[in-house]
Amino acid sequence: MRASMSLHFIFLWSWLFLFCSVRCAVDLTTQEGTSGSAIVEASIAKISLASIFTDNDQHMLRRIAYAETRDGEDSDTYSSNRGIWGVGESKYSATKNRFNPQLLQKLNKIRETFKIDWLNTKWTDLRKPFYSALAARLYMYVITHSIPLASDINGQGTYWANYFTSSNGTQSDYVASVNRLLTLQNCSLNALDLYFVMDASGSVGPDNFDLMKGFVYEITDSFNVGSDSVRVGVMSYASSNYYHFHLNTYSTKLSVLIAINNLPYSGGGTYTGQALDGMRTVGFSTSNGARPSSQGVPRVGIVITGRHSNSYSATITAANNVHNAGIIVFAVGIAGANQNELNAIASQPSYVSFLSSFSLTLLNSLQFTLSQESCVASPKIELNSTVTDNIGSGQTKYLNYPLPNNTQGITVVLNVTNGSVTLYASTVVSTPNETFHEFKLVTNTYEDVFINRSSLNNSGTADTVFIAVEGNGISNQMQISATQGDTSTEPVAIDVFLNPNIFKSYGATITVECIAHGKPQPDLN
Repeated sequence: MRASMSLHFIFLWSWLFLFCSVRCAVDLTTQEGTSGSAIVEASIAKISLASIFTDNDQHMLRRIAYAETRDGEDSDTYSSNRGIWGVGESKYSATKNRFNPQLLQKLNKIRETFKIDWLNTKWTDLRKPFYSALAARLYMYVITHSIPLASDINGQGTYWANYFTSSNGTQSDYVASVNRLLTLQNCSLNALDLYFVMDASGSVGPDNFDLMKGFVYEITDSFNVGSDSVRVGVMSYASSNYYHFHLNTYSTKLSVLIAINNLPYSGGGTYTGQALDGMRTVGFSTSNGARPSSQGVPRVGIVITGRHSNSYSATITAANNVHNAGIIVFAVGIAGANQNELNAIASQPSYVSFLSSFSLTLLNSLQFTLSQESCVASPKIELNSTVTDNIGSGQTKYLNYPLPNNTQGITVVLNVTNGSVTLYASTVVSTPNETFHEFKLVTNTYEDVFINRSSLNNSGTADTVFIAVEGNGISNQMQISATQGDTSTEPVAIDVFLNPNIFKSYGATITVECIAHGKPQPDLN
């Protein structure tokens, strides 16, 4: 069967226990009065992927939404125009300062990316969640030039109470809200290969290395560690690389945590480039436990360093090689780390964290952010490669495919052999969900879908199709692949419809619920 990104099909197979529902684009983040954690996360994802803001907000934009309105679930969220992020009118006005050249650059990028002329928006527009999120992030940008964001929760609470909230909230209110949020957010990924790279050079020292160990311990403890779920490996580096244990060395969380506690400190130079090469070639080798690309398991590296490297050029070259290998990297810099090196090491700007000093409190403040970001990491899968996986109930598998720089588009093939899944696709956010997607497919059988570049809102700039596959049954076995061009089978090409139409084809009743573009309607008589 063939569907287009611009169609909304519902297939009803009355004679088989098969079903397929295909839907067109949905964006609830721009609808007034919507709320919920999925709305909040989709709004933030849109902002993050656009790379408008190169600084790291330390996960504060996410936390403010909950501290202000419980993600819009508070009954008085829309009693004023402040929206989910609670942006007061005076603070909203500060985001429209025509005499701030740096701010105007951000507003120009917003206009180019989202077709929103911010200077002509109104405070009432903040009743739309995405607009409220933009206003909050812009205001944070405006004031952080003189008031830096804190990375720890207590410091963020002080920042929020003194400079952001219009609700007379206190620092303790923010801390309590964030702690509640942390208990609500669970990682739903089904598999991850996680590798830590720890700076054990002489500039770090044994005491600070022990702080790093505690940090790595806490992050590891937040995951469901196991050979079939989250695998963990650790190396440290100084003048040489030290591979303490590989991804396939231990199969239980307890054994991994014990090994982390026993990590030795070495001392020596800071050969960061050499360490990055080691992470890529040794740490993530399949012989040492990295799962093959056919399983589509994210490979995530967390690099923690306390000093600039011995060779800037070697570090930059090694970082580029890591990125080209499809490894998703988070960089944590402490004290003497070089900001430019951190930016090069990390996969994207929001994956950089910088701490002014070695402090267990500061390190642990990053634990949740790194755990959550690792949880939704989306590995790049090459075209013509097949990924096979079993997704549990409530679990989500993220991956992405390159969108060729031509007019051909790609065909996504999904084959469910047991259970059922829901697939969301987007070229705008890396974590599409029910509230924001350009395409949705629910099936328990074989389906293929042609994604036509010309049908995308961002057809000129889109270069990646992001996929999220959610398991609906207890056990959901599936295969997914993508090919360049329209290689879909059993084509059902629909002409332009101005009104909903119902017709029959291939034993299915198809309801077209939005305007569709494609080839002439087939003869169904």
